[in-house]
Amino acid sequence: MLEPILRLVDLENTTRKSMEGGRLLPDRKKQSNTYFSPWTDRFSLLSLSILGIIAIPSIDSILDNWFGSWSLEVTIFGLIVTIPLLATSIGKLYTRARS
Repeated sequence: MLEPILRLVDLENTTRKSMEGGRLLPDRKKQSNTYFSPWTDRFSLLSLSILGIIAIPSIDSILDNWFGSWSLEVTIFGLIVTIPLLATSIGKLYTRARS
């Protein structure tokens, strides 16, 4: 019963296939030789998370007029949604500017 799961976890016997022989993706004109690191996304996510944590009391006091006792929950939910979106947008802008 555990054999299929163990086969997925067994990294020693897996074969890695190279993608060099593959075709271009649809609507792509050329194949890029540049390498883009995910560290830009990680750095922007971390920095925006820290800024969001610092800004929670300010945002909470602003939203207190509209949401009352729910303002802290609304603030946290809004930051959970917006911070990854902003971090991804920053990463995409950086990647486009670099390529």
